[in-house]
Amino acid sequence: MAVPAEMVVRQFVLELWGNRRVDLVDELVHPEYKADGAVAGRVFVLDNIARMHAGFPDLRIEITHLVADGDSVAVLFGLVGTHEGKFGGIEPTGRSIRFREAGFFRVEGGKVIEGDFVSDGLGARIQLGVLPETFWTDPHR
Repeated sequence: MAVPAEMVVRQFVLELWGNRRVDLVDELVHPEYKADGAVAGRVFVLDNIARMHAGFPDLRIEITHLVADGDSVAVLFGLVGTHEGKFGGIEPTGRSIRFREAGFFRVEGGKVIEGDFVSDGLGARIQLGVLPETFWTDPHR
């Protein structure tokens, strides 16, 4: 019996990414996985998980909304963590951040084969102090 796409994506987000269960990569990620339209593969996923957790060792992910339609699954999730390692070229700030990301997934053969993402990268940079808190509200910027 095939595992429902919703369950595969829930494990992909919470277990593989959130709990850094990299032992699940072969089980959950299709070898031809594409991220944001580009062929990425399993090594790409593992590298990004390592980078994210190196920058935010206490990273926690919580799913806020999940909607499934056949092999397509949309997820809104929150990420919370403390910036204790270099991430995205930003030296550690020690600041805590909380931001949201949306992922739109397609599952094939019980594995995630596509993921398209929209993230609040500007909000995260404001929280890290890279951009001023008034970035959105100061009309002179």
